[in-house]
Amino acid sequence: MADNTSPKALYDSFLAKFPLESLETMPLEVYTNTNHDSFCYWLESVADRLGSIWGGSAYKFGIYKCANLPVGMKGRMSDGEYAWYAKYGQTRDEAFSAVRRIVSDIARYAASGNFTAIDSIDLGTAVKWKIAFIYADFKLVGVFKHVMLAAGAESVGIDGSMKLSMSQLQQAVMAVKPTWMCLNMGKCYGMKQTGFYLHGEMSGCMRLVKRLLIGRLIRAHPRWPWVGMQSMIYVSIRQSGT
Repeated sequence: MADNTSPKALYDSFLAKFPLESLETMPLEVYTNTNHDSFCYWLESVADRLGSIWGGSAYKFGIYKCANLPVGMKGRMSDGEYAWYAKYGQTRDEAFSAVRRIVSDIARYAASGNFTAIDSIDLGTAVKWKIAFIYADFKLVGVFKHVMLAAGAESVGIDGSMKLSMSQLQQAVMAVKPTWMCLNMGKCYGMKQTGFYLHGEMSGCMRLVKRLLIGRLIRAHPRWPWVGMQSMIYVSIRQSGT
């Protein structure tokens, strides 16, 4: 996927490659492989501009094909080709069957607007909410880390945000914004894209800076048409041309 592909075109390309109805019967080699064309690779890398889920290990996808043989860890299994969390099954087929059902359920719940059901699904938070975001038809905010979404919500007066579930946070933030989306935030806000990421683990100082920026983006243009305040928005503190 070319770097200059628009976020909207990227979004449409993802859905064309992995339509909702295909997820229930998706083969393991389509879900995860080492050829840079799997569902997991698209979710994390190709669709990075739709919100970042970088970080952590590939176990966050439930099961993955190993480029290198993983070192054994408690609660994790490998057959030398695939590695997975033991909670999903004792064999690759058992594990993938469980993970595929989870992925399909997340997408179906998102498409139907049943976001509360996603909270209790047993998959990594960032992964499952990015899946939900992609299949929700612009009815979710593109921030997949609870602490970041809660900080942004508190900045615009949504009290007690840290105590809310992800689905509650999503709905609370959506309630204060219009209902359609501008994916290219940098362009819409006239800001230079300098590679400042609104995601990831944060020290106290960086957390404050990011929180202020998220709050600023939410508050700055209340009439701007957007739904997805992405977790990976390239922003600049300076306005374009300054």
